[in-house]
Amino acid sequence: MDTPSLPAEVAALLTAERLPPELAALFGPDGASAAEVGELDAVDAIADCLTAGKVPAELRGAVALAAAQGCLDEIWYFDGEEIYARIERAHRFLDEAEKHGLDRAATGELRDFADRLSNVAAESIEMDEYVIEHGSTPRGLLDDKLQRAHELYGSGAQAEGLALFREVAETERWGEFTGNGDRIDIGWCRLLFHAAHHESPSRVRQIWAEARALHKTFPYPDWACPLIEGLLGTGVPDVLEVLARERLDLAFGRGPDGLTRELDDSETRVLQHAVAEIKAADETLRER
Repeated sequence: MDTPSLPAEVAALLTAERLPPELAALFGPDGASAAEVGELDAVDAIADCLTAGKVPAELRGAVALAAAQGCLDEIWYFDGEEIYARIERAHRFLDEAEKHGLDRAATGELRDFADRLSNVAAESIEMDEYVIEHGSTPRGLLDDKLQRAHELYGSGAQAEGLALFREVAETERWGEFTGNGDRIDIGWCRLLFHAAHHESPSRVRQIWAEARALHKTFPYPDWACPLIEGLLGTGVPDVLEVLARERLDLAFGRGPDGLTRELDDSETRVLQHAVAEIKAADETLRER
């Protein structure tokens, strides 16, 4: 989100020759640099001039609006608490701007922007508290668990590794883990790979059904072709058919909500192998 610009009619008022010396350097001859009053000392200078009554009455609203914008400019460089403090200060400047003649048409865009930022700040603070309590972000916790699962599985402790992969796979996709479905789906993919190569086609179908029951659009699009590749030649052409069809639908803009995800050369190659296996399975069934 980019910080909204000052309305042209407001910026036009902020010319150096009309401002007190303490503020003149902050603005260009035509007010063009008003949108760049983002440094804290510049905002402090504006606040001091407003408090001391050094700003002409007809300019107080415009100057206060520029200060509000300065509080919000490049706000993403700060942590949650500082973001929230700057938003609160921006609201005070916006109130001052409206008190001195600017209407909501002039202040509304910045006020709406500040309100949206408040939600972001609240989420940032909440995440900071989460990290303090849990030692990592939700995504970081999933990645740590996946890494341990890979290490255990690769070292021969398959049961322990699979148990961790299942923990990841069965993670609730909402609440604190919202937006981490790609990591969760890795857990299901690993369970499917193991079942395909060390158990049986019926076990693959059982795990596939579990995954789809919990999330009907499993797998995450980027994992579709790697999953297909891992299941090739393992006796589950029916599962391959669903995976291939849905990945092709996504490639042609027929995915959920009209989403499109183009195929790269590697994915195209994998899908060609899948289609060949599906056709061979169909021919075998017809011959019976």
